[in-house]
Amino acid sequence: MQGRMTAVVAAASVVALAVAGASWAYSQPTLPGAALIVGYYGPPSRITLATRTVEPGSYLLGYGALVQFFSTSPTAMLECGLVDTTGRIGYIDQIVSAVEPTGRWTRIGSSAVYDIPEVTLGIRCIPNGEGEIGIGFRNAEIIARQFD
Repeated sequence: MQGRMTAVVAAASVVALAVAGASWAYSQPTLPGAALIVGYYGPPSRITLATRTVEPGSYLLGYGALVQFFSTSPTAMLECGLVDTTGRIGYIDQIVSAVEPTGRWTRIGSSAVYDIPEVTLGIRCIPNGEGEIGIGFRNAEIIARQFD
């Protein structure tokens, strides 16, 4: 039991140091579309990085961001995707990217063509494990190019 507790404390210390480093980096002049999120999260937690409202039509929809993920759970993954924030349509959230808790900056993103009603889109990330996490992100953007 003591060995397990030592491992948990060590993992929490690593996350705390990584988050402290990221906090220092984010205390520098603000980057557009950048933020740092720290706390205890689990699978029901939904973290929205950006939103955009789009008129009805046929679009190339996509998203992109640079994401940095730390977790006290070494098997945790952060799953991010483009979603309809109102929950009226579900087919957009099939575009998903996964980020491992390595602390390295990872580029996420995807795109596809959709016919949609007026909708507010969001880049949403959900951790698939419980624990203390740190998420840094930069250049989060939603792309919507309408077809004529």
